[in-house]
Order: sequence, then structure tokens, then C-alpha cells
Amino acid sequence: MRVQRFSIRESLTFGWSAFKGSLWWLVAVFALAKVMQYLPVLVVQRLDLFFNIDISGLVNAIMAVAGFLASQILVVKVSLQILDKRQVNLAEALRSLALFFNLGVGYGLYCLVVVFGLIFLIVPGVLWAIEFQFFPYFILDARSGPIEALTRSSEITSGEKWHLLRYNIITLLLQAAGLIALIVGYIPAYLVQLLATAHVYRQLTSHVQEVGDRDAQPADQTTS
Repeated sequence: MRVQRFSIRESLTFGWSAFKGSLWWLVAVFALAKVMQYLPVLVVQRLDLFFNIDISGLVNAIMAVAGFLASQILVVKVSLQILDKRQVNLAEALRSLALFFNLGVGYGLYCLVVVFGLIFLIVPGVLWAIEFQFFPYFILDARSGPIEALTRSSEITSGEKWHLLRYNIITLLLQAAGLIALIVGYIPAYLVQLLATAHVYRQLTSHVQEVGDRDAQPADQTTS
């Protein structure tokens, strides 16, 4: 029987435990991320209102994307800090805004691939969304370029797509339940999912690294 590279239960358990252990930090980070996400659009809208500037929908869209990317950088970096049992360091997380362009290019390529798959055949689009879903982690954690990040995400998810699909469905249901629970429940559900996904990423990368190390051993022994 094939052994799964990560445990859904273990990742969700970690997410819940880490959420409880860093509750107030996570709530503060969530609030800051939402400010970063929506502030650019609000600023543009206020400029339009107060100065009667005709700002196109394209500018609003650009500001919305910029806010989303900035917020993603913050929450992913903080989730990795907590995963690595480090103290939350907002200054360090915000320094990763230097990777804004790489993340933007990565998301652009990711969306093109997924939309292409959904237009022509729905199932490939869903599977490609899963295959490349960890590219932001490689950009922000390993400082990979966009293409390399997508390639490495494909590598760690190889053979795990249906298992990851089950994981994604479970976390989506948890967040939906949080929304139903007067919206307030969405915040802990989102944060638990964020931490659990970072845990899945680390489990998958660790497995690929272990396999690579084992494969390299015979070659090293032959050389010596």
C-alpha cells in the first residue's frame, strides 16, 4: 500500500495547536494583512471622490492585485515563522515585500495555467491548481524564481494530487462553516488552514529532500 507523504489529520492538528499558541499574534497579523489588502483600493477610491479624479477600473484592479500580493507575503511568511517555532517577526516578514515582483509573476503564470485548464477541460484545471499551489512558499521561503517555484511545487505534489484535493476540500468546508457561524468563525478557520497548509508544504518538501538524499548516497559512496 502506498504511504502518503503527509497526514491531513496531523497538519490540521498542528494548525489548531499553533493557532491556539499564537492566537493574538495571528489575529493582529490577520488584521494587518486585511489593511494591506484593501488600503490601496480605498486610497484610490478616496482620491477619486475628494479630488474628482477620473480613475479607471484598471487602476483599481492593479491596486487590488497589489494589496492581495502584499497581504499574501505577510501571512505566508508569518505562518512559516510559526511552523519553524520562531518568534513572530513582522519586520522580517515585511522585508519579504522585496519579493513582490517574483510573487506577482508567479501568480500571473499560475492563473494562466489554471484558467487554460478550466476553459478546455475542467479536471486538468483543478489538478493544475493543486499541482502548483505551493509556488508562493518556494518564492517566499526558498527565494526561488517564479518558474523554479512552479517547477518545485510540481515536484513535491507529484503523486499527491488526489490526497491534496481531499485536504483542500476539507479546509474549504471548514472555512465555509466559519462563514456560516456569523462570519466571526471564518477568522480562526482561515488561520488554522493557513498554518496547516504551511505544515503540508514542509512535510512534502522534507519527503522530497529525504528521497533525494537517499538517491545521492550510492553515488557518493561510489565516488569515494
